[in-house]
Amino acid sequence: MKIRIGDRVKFLNDIGGGTVVSIENPKMVNVENEDGFEIPVMVDQLVVVNAMQEADLVEEEEETTVAVEDDEDWRYQEELPELKGFVEINIQEDNLEPEYYMALIPNDADAPIKSGVQAYLVNDSNHTLLFHFSRLDNHYYETIESGILEPNMRFNLTELKERDFDKKPTLSFQIIPFRKRNKELPAYLHREVTIDPVKLHKKGAFAKNEFFAKEAYIQRLNEASFSEIEKAMENISHKEIKKAIRQQGDLKKPKLIMGSIVLESLDMREIDLHIDELIDDTAGLSNSEMLRLQIEEFHKQMDKAIKDRVKKIVFIHGKGNGTLKTQIYKEHRKRYGKYMIQDASFQKYGYGASLIILRK
Repeated sequence: MKIRIGDRVKFLNDIGGGTVVSIENPKMVNVENEDGFEIPVMVDQLVVVNAMQEADLVEEEEETTVAVEDDEDWRYQEELPELKGFVEINIQEDNLEPEYYMALIPNDADAPIKSGVQAYLVNDSNHTLLFHFSRLDNHYYETIESGILEPNMRFNLTELKERDFDKKPTLSFQIIPFRKRNKELPAYLHREVTIDPVKLHKKGAFAKNEFFAKEAYIQRLNEASFSEIEKAMENISHKEIKKAIRQQGDLKKPKLIMGSIVLESLDMREIDLHIDELIDDTAGLSNSEMLRLQIEEFHKQMDKAIKDRVKKIVFIHGKGNGTLKTQIYKEHRKRYGKYMIQDASFQKYGYGASLIILRK
């Protein structure tokens, strides 16, 4: 038997009845009783009034009672199908990018933890999902639900009760998306979400959304959180980042000039002319071409410093064989002779930098 919003129902184990005003999930609805109070009731504890009237006339086979929402855009997947004779359904032409969400809906928005929270998996994509949903408890994953979620559907995974929030619960999602025909296989997803009950009490935690008629806490599963990105970046060295950059594109051509590091100060500006600070790859460049790029940067930074009325500018050129330093002094005599040039602080730079005083 299917129960829908607006049905008149009677309570099996209590006196009276009422009208179904909303559906929490296929197994629970909210009923407004004769006194005007809205109460959550399990659907197997209800009987539809008009069904009772027909009971004396028609002998029907016993069937499971479920709640069904009238929803044009989103539907509940009431049970998990077996993968036999796989056929894609409910495909939407403009929904090409796979997006999967965890959704939390409180049984009572005014007391979300005390009343319990319904957890859903939302498949906002044209992919079919093989999924495994579990909870991490004392270093073990306890399976709660697993199966197949069809395209553009949502499934009620479990109800988190008040006792579940005694500790911050960690929910684990494993998802394999696929289509009947696809150019590329989407990546397998494993995502763990730790729910802080304090956040669920904050104003705005549950908000209007495109998946449910009620306000819900929505979290995208196939998108790394900021903390996860930070943690991953901690394990990547500067050298590995440069190596990754060099592996892309045509290595025979110079890459985009990045611009040297500039300390924005009117008293002192420091420019690093080492070639690996100016371009991200030197493959295919001759020594003369690299020197040309360094001198071009020298002129650019000198002109900018003069325009900005910087007092002093230090060019870090390194000790090396002295070629770059010699060329800097040569260019200084030709174009900037009125400014004094000398070795920069030996204590700070050794013999690897030159100081030009632009004004006092």
